[in-house]
Amino acid sequence: MARTIKVALDTQICIWAVREVLVGGSVDNSEQTISKKEKALALVDCLAREKIEIVIPAVVLAELLVPLDDATSRAFMTAMDSRFEILEFDAYCAVIYGKNYGQGKRDDAKIKTMKDFGITRREMINDHLIVATCVTNKVDCIFSDDQKLRSFCDGLIRARELPDIPMQQRVDGPWEIDRSASAHLKELILGDSQDFL
Repeated sequence: MARTIKVALDTQICIWAVREVLVGGSVDNSEQTISKKEKALALVDCLAREKIEIVIPAVVLAELLVPLDDATSRAFMTAMDSRFEILEFDAYCAVIYGKNYGQGKRDDAKIKTMKDFGITRREMINDHLIVATCVTNKVDCIFSDDQKLRSFCDGLIRARELPDIPMQQRVDGPWEIDRSASAHLKELILGDSQDFL
């Protein structure tokens, strides 16, 4: 039996592909944001069709819940829990977090990355918590629109930006994911491919 491929989604991708669908849209309807929403929705759809397990680190869930009121939070939690595995931050995650966060504070290249990206301490902590949770739970890949988070994954876990998933128009109307996308998606998650061809 083949092992299950496990993919984590970072906060912004979850906002576009999950939270806005479940509890309502954002006020940002710029062309760039609409394009990223479409990409995020296509990614989640393609992962689900290919039976690739989508997991959400608890820290990502916490970030998603911040702007929601109590009633909406409860409904959102129920919906999230029924669709995805929520990865808890536990003692094993704490060991990975402590090691990597501590090394990052002493690593000149990571310090330069922090300064170049203007990363705040809170962002750095949350990103390291997300990465540690994924590493501990043997996640194959993190999809993130956040270059800062992806930089913290270097050498620990594969991280990819939101991919352009090939779409094709059906004869009877709506667009659908190109059938060739699944092979490319698995290659992107597990292999050395940098993006779809």
